Amino acid sequence: MTEQEVYKKIRPLLEGYTEGLYWDFKKTLTEIPEIIKDILAFSNSDYDGDSYIIVGVSEASSKNESKKIALTSEDRRRL
Repeated sequence: MTEQEVYKKIRPLLEGYTEGLYWDFKKTLTEIPEIIKDILAFSNSDYDGDSYIIVGVSEASSKNESKKIALTSEDRRRL
């Protein structure tokens, strides 16, 4: 999958302000146990398609709240 194809796939997910069945928002990559928990939840769900952990975004409490977060150089290195 190309970068453009991935962007087309996740852009609608970013336009919402909440996480869903097959996607999860992470501010950073520092909470490894939480990321592992999400991966296991994805693998145990009934959803048969691709699942996404979107880094650099936090779940907003409303549509007006900003949710994008700049990635640290450490997070960029981990990606």
